Amino acid sequence: MVAHKRLMASYAMSCSALNESAPMSDVLWPNLEAEVIFPAYWGEESATVGSSSVDYYHLVQRLLKSVLPVLIVGIIVRLALVGGGFFHRRRMVTQHAQQKDPTGEV
Repeated sequence: MVAHKRLMASYAMSCSALNESAPMSDVLWPNLEAEVIFPAYWGEESATVGSSSVDYYHLVQRLLKSVLPVLIVGIIVRLALVGGGFFHRRRMVTQHAQQKDPTGEV
């Protein structure tokens, strides 16, 4: 895997504070128009990544993609357990109330 990065840094030539018709850089480039963007720096980088690093990156990417389904299943299971616990507690409370008063009278 090969990656490239390119950078160009520029600055704008504004008008001179003393003479509005002349650019700021009238000493170096006297014929340059004002209000122009002047490129100042070009930079370029490139890097090569080995196949083992690419394989490791793909492994991590697959693991991160598997987190979302596991999270969704975990939420569903948690909701099922909470719902089951709620209904189980409700059933136990009603059974306990019936054992206290078997006639059903208050």
